[in-house]
Amino acid sequence: MKLNPFSKKANGYFDSIKAKHATASRELADIQQELDDAQAVLDQEKAIYRKICDSSGAYSLNATAQELRQHEVFSKAHRAVEILNDKVGSIQSRLKPLVPILQAPARLEKARTELTGLTGQRKSLEDQKQKTDALIDKLAKRIASNEAKVAIQTRDASLQLMDSEDEFQVPAALQHLELELRLAKTSMEDLLQRKQGITASILALPKQINEAESEFVYARSLVCEIEMYEQLWPVMKAIARASMTKHSHFGSMDRSELKVDIPTEWLEPAQKELDAELAALN
Repeated sequence: MKLNPFSKKANGYFDSIKAKHATASRELADIQQELDDAQAVLDQEKAIYRKICDSSGAYSLNATAQELRQHEVFSKAHRAVEILNDKVGSIQSRLKPLVPILQAPARLEKARTELTGLTGQRKSLEDQKQKTDALIDKLAKRIASNEAKVAIQTRDASLQLMDSEDEFQVPAALQHLELELRLAKTSMEDLLQRKQGITASILALPKQINEAESEFVYARSLVCEIEMYEQLWPVMKAIARASMTKHSHFGSMDRSELKVDIPTEWLEPAQKELDAELAALN
């Protein structure tokens, strides 16, 4: 899939989403500033009200005129903050669905890079494991051969020791074989530990790859939807007319939605193309 929504002509679908996001962001910044100012006023009026109440005495049963006036000022400031909070929430609800669309292209490329990296890592680890297994097999044969030689030469040396009346010297060849055997067994331990580490890394990859594939598929669905809307945008007026016509006739249907039947002969090739894209990353 080769999609770069930023290369589309101006006033397309993606541009409209960016424009909506920019407008709502500016509105949010302005309202947030108003809210901060209103909150400062509320805090100030609340402090004044508490000070007046405290000065009236804890056992006062009737509110003074000053208390009543300040309570009205405080209540008005509180309502102003509530109204602005509602406006902030309304703008944030408009921004929320736009963000995934704007982030989709970068998110898809990130997911593609991560999935490619993980599958490359899996291949590298499998190659390392294969080479390590080959070294282990080769070393195991050498150890078995040396153990057989050591056994034979040890038996011969033992016979020589029994027949010898003078000080006995362990044959140099036997010493060399025993030293080589100890080195080989140490190397075998190192190789087995290396294989254990590689195997653990390989076993951890399927979960990571599944998560990366899931993220890729989701991001791709967003980008495919962007691509679809980019192609539909020039004919959106006709789609809107068709939807409004149905809405006028049936009444109950949502006028912002129009069901489109996709010919079945288009579905299987589309699925094969999507499967091929994912397989290429594995």
